[in-house]
Amino acid sequence: MTAIITDLTLPTGVTVSGNAISGSISFNGSSQYLTVPSSTAFGFGTGDFTVEGWFYATSDQGTDFMIDFRGAGNPYGAAMFVYTDNHLSWLYNQAVVYQPTSLTFTYNTWNHVAIVRASGVTKFYLNGIGASTTYADTNNYPTAPCIICSDVLAGGPNYWNGYISNIRIVKGTALYTSNFTPPAGPLSIIQSSNQNGTPSTAINLITSTSLMLNTVNNSDYLTDSSSYKNTVTAVASPTSSATNPF
Repeated sequence: MTAIITDLTLPTGVTVSGNAISGSISFNGSSQYLTVPSSTAFGFGTGDFTVEGWFYATSDQGTDFMIDFRGAGNPYGAAMFVYTDNHLSWLYNQAVVYQPTSLTFTYNTWNHVAIVRASGVTKFYLNGIGASTTYADTNNYPTAPCIICSDVLAGGPNYWNGYISNIRIVKGTALYTSNFTPPAGPLSIIQSSNQNGTPSTAINLITSTSLMLNTVNNSDYLTDSSSYKNTVTAVASPTSSATNPF
């Protein structure tokens, strides 16, 4: 399937816009977060995956959760967060299993963060630069919910204070396997190789993208444009913002 450059209606009836107004979602760091119901689309199993997005934190909360694939009564999935000393961290089964020290998250600016598992090896990328260490990842990631900007359902709360933009979760595809130039515009649910991030792998199947939250700066800022059309619920009213990384 070819890349989406302008508006295109896909066979499933999903409409993706190439002219969306870039924006973000603003979080207050004390009560606001997003929830997406549990789905097999977030259960990566033992296969490849990519979790990425743009993150801007206005203060260091100590433990700043980005995306948490755990929920009430099932705290044993995975989660991505920034921990003490500004280190990106990956949690599984209630333990931090990967925390490379070569990458340092910077506050009060946009950071592109991606975690990628390719053939059993998981690696963080920060602004296109890969960590100097990797994680031999044999975990079987279960069906899970997706909690964005908090771990409140899995024992927190640890909130995000700042903005997020263009959150994309891809099951079955490792989009980045070497250092790359981060995406220069809004992400899409399918893409040709090197379209979003250079170099980057193609996404050929619309069902590969589990969540695509473009955070457009209008009333549709909570709309998931993936083929799953996940319901994204805003808790405590995080707001749409024109602030964006592009």
